[in-house]
Amino acid sequence: IYKSELMDYCPVGYNPKIHDHLWRYNKLKDDAKYVVVVEGFKAALKLVQHGENNVVALMGKMLSENQETILVSDRRRVYLMLDNDEAGRKGQQEIAIRLSRQGADTYIVDYPTRQPDALTKDQLSEALSKSLPLFQWRRKGEP
Repeated sequence: IYKSELMDYCPVGYNPKIHDHLWRYNKLKDDAKYVVVVEGFKAALKLVQHGENNVVALMGKMLSENQETILVSDRRRVYLMLDNDEAGRKGQQEIAIRLSRQGADTYIVDYPTRQPDALTKDQLSEALSKSLPLFQWRRKGEP
């Protein structure tokens, strides 16, 4: 991929150093029922090549407050698929707890490779279908 092509996937005013956006978020269809969250654009593009168009990238292992607001407010099911290393797993757990506390329908995806971009199309499909929902946190006063 060429640097000039990356801007085709970025929202207006996107600055990767600020982490206020989700990379490829502007490519999601309005009626998409879920979103797959990965760390970087390489993993996102690989999943798109496998036919998974509902994918966005954090551009890191941490979730900013603005990114959290975006994911929670659109009420889509969130599949977390960060890298399978120590930092990625730790970040994924922290993000899952934050999103769940805000009422997001959050799933953690377990997959057999070190990074999502190493998955085959079949492995991706299997991993998404076997993902586990995280306990839904209840806000005070909710049944």
